[in-house]
Amino acid sequence: MRELRGKAVSDCIKEEIEKKLPELIKRLGRKPRLEIIRVGDNEADGSYARSAMKKTADFGMEAELKCFPKDIPEAEFASYVKEKSDDSDTDGILILRPLPEGLEEASKAVLKPEKDLDGMTEKNQALVFSGDPSGFAPCTAAAVIRLLKHYGVEVSGKHVAVAGRSNVVGKPLSMLLLSENATVTLCHSRTPDELLKKQLANADIICTAVGKAGFLKSDSVKDGAAVVDAGINVNEEGRLCGDADYDAIKDKCSFISPVPGGLGAVTTAVLCENLFKAALKHSLR
Repeated sequence: MRELRGKAVSDCIKEEIEKKLPELIKRLGRKPRLEIIRVGDNEADGSYARSAMKKTADFGMEAELKCFPKDIPEAEFASYVKEKSDDSDTDGILILRPLPEGLEEASKAVLKPEKDLDGMTEKNQALVFSGDPSGFAPCTAAAVIRLLKHYGVEVSGKHVAVAGRSNVVGKPLSMLLLSENATVTLCHSRTPDELLKKQLANADIICTAVGKAGFLKSDSVKDGAAVVDAGINVNEEGRLCGDADYDAIKDKCSFISPVPGGLGAVTTAVLCENLFKAALKHSLR
């Protein structure tokens, strides 16, 4: 078994950005700037926001965090997103999802696609689903592909089971995997238990993003499978964990990503890469 550790991937992305960042800062007259918007007090969101802030600074760029209560009116939330989207000193925006009902649609309507670093606008979604790499895919979905490629996990021709159909991970990840010539099975909460277990157990690669600690158990993983855990949960002891029952399945896997220490570092590095790309396009306008 080999662990899919995210730090090595993050370091490679950082090295590429550091080569080009001084020239970009010179063109902009400042460092690239990210706005992170969080609604509510979900602990997983808080962990991601803190990691993103730290990673952005480590990569030599800037980030600000704005927090709103979960009962913020749609109009007020959309007004703030529009303000930052129109702000010439803001190069990219990350809105943490899922959002309370109504807020995602309200913010999508005013968020400029070129500043939408997590692929939530309809334009970026369409680019991902059409296989066009010019848009921004959701960072976690893109990070899965980067992690697998870095460690030489072959995707083309493989059966990949994706557990979770959210717009943040499952759906866009399925499209990215199809672009890599994988055969993809997308499972979700309405997939019958026996069918779910069968599809997972037959997969060469499993990507799980259901947000449920202990979801992926040993009897749903075949010997030699690769597992990428995109779950971020807080267990009964108050510690971060993924969806996979790590200790129970690790010896069956050829590759497995731990939580923490796996995909999260790649996700925030991809976010920084997207920020750099957005700032570069901004500097050329």
